[in-house]
Amino acid sequence: MMIDSAQVTGFQWDDGNLYKSARKHGVDLFEAEQVRMPNLKPTSTSISLRLPASLLERIKIIANKSDRPYRSLIKFWLSEQVKSQTAAKH
Repeated sequence: MMIDSAQVTGFQWDDGNLYKSARKHGVDLFEAEQVRMPNLKPTSTSISLRLPASLLERIKIIANKSDRPYRSLIKFWLSEQVKSQTAAKH
């Protein structure tokens, strides 16, 4: 269902609405600073991955020797491999 902008009161519909709103609320978008959020973790997605049991056991042994969770080790390995593959193509 489309909203008829003529029925919405108290708002002028045009291309400059962002700037009108900024002036109205005392926000200058051109003076805004970029904010870094170092503690913000990137979004992750859960996947299902089938591995041979022997491979998983070997990964767990390696992870145990390096005192880290095996899932973290797998993520690290994947990340490093993607970085190296990307760097090799550039």
